[in-house]
Amino acid sequence: MPYRRPLAVVLAAAVVGFSAWSGSLGAQDERGAAPPSVAAEAFLATLDDAELKTAVLDPADASRMDWHFIPKPTRKGLMLKEMDRSQQLAARKLLASLVSAAGYKRAEQVMTLESVVALLENDPVKRDPLKYYFTLFGRPNDAGEPWAASIEGHHLSLNFLVKGDEVIASTPLFFGANPATVPDSLKAGAVEGVEAGDRILSDPEDAGFDLLNSLTDAQRAVAHIDQQPPREIRSAGKGSWTVPPMGPEDGLRGVKMTPPQREKLKSIVEWHLAPLPDAERGEKLAAMKDAGGLRALRFAWLGATEPGIGHGYRVRGPSLLIEFVNSQPDSFGNPANHAHAVVHDPAGDFGDE
Repeated sequence: MPYRRPLAVVLAAAVVGFSAWSGSLGAQDERGAAPPSVAAEAFLATLDDAELKTAVLDPADASRMDWHFIPKPTRKGLMLKEMDRSQQLAARKLLASLVSAAGYKRAEQVMTLESVVALLENDPVKRDPLKYYFTLFGRPNDAGEPWAASIEGHHLSLNFLVKGDEVIASTPLFFGANPATVPDSLKAGAVEGVEAGDRILSDPEDAGFDLLNSLTDAQRAVAHIDQQPPREIRSAGKGSWTVPPMGPEDGLRGVKMTPPQREKLKSIVEWHLAPLPDAERGEKLAAMKDAGGLRALRFAWLGATEPGIGHGYRVRGPSLLIEFVNSQPDSFGNPANHAHAVVHDPAGDFGDE
């Protein structure tokens, strides 16, 4: 596979107003910000009464499970574009409090890519890196009752259930990229810091091909469950999705892989869980270990076995479901250049279990 440079740092002022979002956070812990309850209250303190009614909904509100990553005219919550500079910075710190440093960078990259598409499509209204919405369901409280947060827009859907300052649920966890590879039509210097060939979801895609290409013919016959690529991840916008039962058709079991192949499988899992804060990521890895570890996972491949043609994979275990799909064309008609990646909890998204 030819090497393509991953999309690097987020852009300052890729479009008017984006500099307010991409400014310095200041002093940070290893996750990137203050504890979630502190960051949430600091964000809420910047809002007036009308903005609070938009940004804070009842914990039982059905819209908490109304998630999607497609471009929409409007969404639940308060949009970054409707915030002033201080509010945007507080929102940014709230995001940083809920994810790891890797997760924060990845979210910024997704948002930044909207400015690239805005330039290529000449549509800054639809493609706006400030068209991302922040919603709290309830708010931090002394009673220790859980509260929830949603940060969502095109190709980004982050959903958290928090108790005190501990993230106790973090799925669905979705990141996407269109274009998955920035096309040659982006002229050099047109957008600061972005070049043709940049990819923000390169690691999970390349890791999937790496594992697939390491398999023997016999292993590949089990892992390659469908010659047709998936059109989409299976749960888009379905709320608290009931995950299909796991069966033999779900691919090659980790126990049937060699130790080096299981290390490749591990790298896939680690990338998809990297956005989570340390404690939540540790909980998910511990649950996976208790359920049999890498040996109990199944790796399934769908579609073409070479880049540039529709393909996808699933990694499935009793406590974890990962899906990666790159089968749709990008906005300019280039095939298989529109990637989606999602993590689910088979026991129930949104902390529904």
